[in-house]
Amino acid sequence: TYLFRVFDLIQEVVAPTNTAVSYEKNIYLALTSHDVAPVRDSVKRELLQQGYNVLPDMAYPLETTDLEEVILQDLRKCNHALHIMGNYHKVGDYSQEFSISEVQHEISKNHHLELIDEYELMTECPFERIYWVPDQTSGIDDKQLKFIERLQNEEKELLGAELIKTPVEELKDIILSKLKRPDQMHHGFQDKVNNHKVKKVYLMYRPKHDEAAGKLKELLENNEFAVLETDNSLNHKDFIGLHKQNLFSCNGVMLLAENTDLMWLRSKMNDIHKAYSWGRSFQYQG
Repeated sequence: TYLFRVFDLIQEVVAPTNTAVSYEKNIYLALTSHDVAPVRDSVKRELLQQGYNVLPDMAYPLETTDLEEVILQDLRKCNHALHIMGNYHKVGDYSQEFSISEVQHEISKNHHLELIDEYELMTECPFERIYWVPDQTSGIDDKQLKFIERLQNEEKELLGAELIKTPVEELKDIILSKLKRPDQMHHGFQDKVNNHKVKKVYLMYRPKHDEAAGKLKELLENNEFAVLETDNSLNHKDFIGLHKQNLFSCNGVMLLAENTDLMWLRSKMNDIHKAYSWGRSFQYQG
């Protein structure tokens, strides 16, 4: 145990020096009650050794007024969320009435359902949830038992998620076997463009700039670039789907705007950065 703690401390010291952000390798490992904390530590240790980044990297502060937003921001950086359910409703120093496990579950569930709604097929969603619950109910406190029963009995709670119910000794190996290797993780749209000889530029502009965009597109194509665009005639869901596909697969992005388009420009810049949390697996080249 002492050596494991030393390993954990070394990981915490070394981690900040790695400045490269790779959302595809981020795993959300939910905080747990004290009875399964050693199991969570063991899973975290193995994930770190496999090259994953584990969030949250520390307990959430009790005094924060925006806990839900902090949790959501962590989840948005991840492709997987792992929830290990212990015997106790209380987690750490959080009050008995305030179950951080339930809060994490609710936010993770809602985030997952929102993503599922954006894709035509549930299997295309670039986010997965895995839950482990005890294989027997003896020793579970009443509030936690009701929470676990709700998870198992109400379909909407685990829609699109996977439930594991095994002896705790088998948990780590099962979770690790279910996680895909980082280079095999599914991102909704399969992206092989990075090795393609033709470079793709995603050209974004508002309809009022159609004429200027046409000239810019011609210039790019004359220089052997493939130009990706969206289609404003599409319905909102299809438009967003194509927009994300372009962000996943392009080598670079070009924004055509003027001074009066600052709000639109800010929105598109946010999407460019969000593409990494949606599953983009390589850096923009321009």
